[in-house]
Amino acid sequence: MLMIDHQIAEVVNQELRAFVSNTTIDPSWRKLVSDLQALPLLGAPICVLVRPSGEFVSFVFESWNGGIPVVRLEDDEAVRTEALFYGITDNPSLRILCLSIPSNAAICWQCHGTGNQSGPVADSCTCRGLGWLPPNRHLDPKSLIIACSGPAMIRGAINEVRQQLSPEFRKRLAKVERDFISFKLSGFDVEGLYRRMNNRSVAQILAEDDLKPDPTPLASGQIGEVRYELYDAPDPRNTRLDDPS
Repeated sequence: MLMIDHQIAEVVNQELRAFVSNTTIDPSWRKLVSDLQALPLLGAPICVLVRPSGEFVSFVFESWNGGIPVVRLEDDEAVRTEALFYGITDNPSLRILCLSIPSNAAICWQCHGTGNQSGPVADSCTCRGLGWLPPNRHLDPKSLIIACSGPAMIRGAINEVRQQLSPEFRKRLAKVERDFISFKLSGFDVEGLYRRMNNRSVAQILAEDDLKPDPTPLASGQIGEVRYELYDAPDPRNTRLDDPS
């Protein structure tokens, strides 16, 4: 443990010196880091920094007026884990701060927690090669890619991605999936769902769904307390939905 503490202090001090001497960074920001002797990991809305001792401190970024802010010890484990994720993915040398997956982290849905990719493969993975993601973090639909190795696993892959979306995007993705599955009786099956969604981002899928015109009902009415609408069945020869291009 003493050796790890020494290595943390050495790495954080090294990165502190590099940060303070980097003339491309705003001078007031460099002065703040120098005065606090703490390295920033997360910038907003809560600025979280780590000291060479491994101690986490934070302050509300919007309250900073250019002087020395009032900082506090950051005792929220979720905030610390999020700060570690972004700090390490921005600066891999800080991985010494977190040698194992945090207990409250989410296993990366894309690499399934292996975190052993390197180079371009790691850069393309949602976790950037760490194998884990911050807890309760709603990720950008542009960065979430549905990916699996075959049609039998596409529903599971969609579900894993859905859990990382905000409630709004979660509902929209569920609707798209339901719409695709509803075509099954007309010849559009799970293989079509796989071809349509696999290796595509949530943002791409939702954008294309938004462009589809709403179908016009052939008839509508009400029987007792039940309202109904009748639609023409889709043409099974139409492969537009199966073609990602």
